[in-house]
Amino acid sequence: MGDLYDFEGDYLLGKDKYKEAESYFRKAGNMRSSAFALRDVGRMYAFSDSLDIALIFLLKADTIIVEVGGSSDIGTIYNGIGNIYNMLGNKELAKLYLWKNVNMSDFDDAPSYRTLAGIYIEEGDFKNARICLEKASVPSFNDMIRFSVLYGYSLLEKAEGNWEKAWFYLDEYNSASDSILTIRNRENIIKIEKEYEHLKISLENMRLKSDKQKYFIYWVISVSILLILLWVFQIRIDRKNKRLLKQEIDLSNKSNELFRLRDNLRNKQDRLEALSIQLSEKNEKLNELDSREKLEKEYEQIKKEEETLVLRIAERRKDLFLSSAIAKKVIKLSQKVVPGATKSPLSEKDWQNIITQVNEVYPFLADRLAAFNLSAAELRYCYLSLLGLDSIGESILLHIQPDSVNKRRQRVCQRLGIIAKELDLCAYLINSVQ
Repeated sequence: MGDLYDFEGDYLLGKDKYKEAESYFRKAGNMRSSAFALRDVGRMYAFSDSLDIALIFLLKADTIIVEVGGSSDIGTIYNGIGNIYNMLGNKELAKLYLWKNVNMSDFDDAPSYRTLAGIYIEEGDFKNARICLEKASVPSFNDMIRFSVLYGYSLLEKAEGNWEKAWFYLDEYNSASDSILTIRNRENIIKIEKEYEHLKISLENMRLKSDKQKYFIYWVISVSILLILLWVFQIRIDRKNKRLLKQEIDLSNKSNELFRLRDNLRNKQDRLEALSIQLSEKNEKLNELDSREKLEKEYEQIKKEEETLVLRIAERRKDLFLSSAIAKKVIKLSQKVVPGATKSPLSEKDWQNIITQVNEVYPFLADRLAAFNLSAAELRYCYLSLLGLDSIGESILLHIQPDSVNKRRQRVCQRLGIIAKELDLCAYLINSVQ
């Protein structure tokens, strides 16, 4: 009964049946089956997002199976424990149990190797990640592992900066997942149709006995519609995940371009410094008019290139910041007036995300502002100003009047020593960290 409820996705009833089975096994002295029942209880709790409780049952199963089971039996439980530790964020214990699984189990190690590869990618251990992905590429009883490995290769190549390979594996993953998803959806629809036809015939026969049975077919139809809706919902979720991955790769490309421009700027500045020293030296070689003119021309040319690079870096920083998820969210909130609102639409978590994103894009801004001993509200306004919003948008986000926003801006500008009226706060902050 537990397996049946597990197949139908009813994990609460499945949990109860597995507990009953474990009790009977234990009373009968069948400790091996008792351990498997405890493992399955843990699985039901894991599927219900009760990871801490799931871990308790799996560790209990491990204690029993170590004494009575074979290596394969132990391996299946180690795999479950390793995956739960991974979901709980304890990567070291996750690796410990997953490696125990592959070392002790004699069949289907691919799922454990795939999970290990994901952990190594997060840790930056790309060598071991690639080894695990290669071992996970073998045939598996789990048909989802095949394209999961392709997605793992995409993440690995992206982490190593191999964007072409990353896109290749991502396309392979999308093709494989779409193919499997299509086949499964087709199978599910055929299954639903067959079940519906079978039930319809049965209900037609039963209707001859009682008209009350017609309500049952209504229930079947409702369930069928619900299943189809869930299928459509899953497709939308998959498309959203693909879109988020593409956005992540785009932001990474922009960050890499920003680093390249900054390196180029430093090289230009080093050359300018060297030319400045040469021009200041007073020796016979530089006293020659022609030589000095060449140096001065080169100096002016590089100076212009430096200014251009500074502007490009500023543009790239701005583009990178405004492309982030938190910036898009805040801008959207600034355009929405909620009648009767009693507080700012920005939560404390939103403010923390804004500050984190700004510090990533403008790494020297925090130290720059620290020298002025600004209040917490003034610091937040500085970070908010980098979005380039008007007074109306800022007033909505801060939940104050537009006049109050202007006063706050003036007060912050005075604290920062901004005197020029034509220079706005956003421009000042950006230029101060180039």
